[in-house]
Amino acid sequence: MNKPQTIAEILKKTLEKSSFQLPMAREKLLSQWKDLLGSPLNEQATPKAFHHDTLMIEVSHPTWMQEMHFFKHKILEKIKHQHPKAQVKDLRFTLKN
Repeated sequence: MNKPQTIAEILKKTLEKSSFQLPMAREKLLSQWKDLLGSPLNEQATPKAFHHDTLMIEVSHPTWMQEMHFFKHKILEKIKHQHPKAQVKDLRFTLKN
């Protein structure tokens, strides 16, 4: 006889199979951005949108843009490790208007 499942278990299985998984994973990444990036970078760079598998990031100043490019590989690896379901494969930086 099968063990009864809790509503939480059923909901988790349903969401994992649904089309909500990717948007939910990406929203979680955005909500944890400041912790992920750490200070002072998180104060100078803001994630703005996803374009396919690329995270678009707005940077406050050209100097910080250069810094973000320097840390791009490290940031991307951290995203892939902490948020694999977000399916981010690249980062693009734009200067804030």
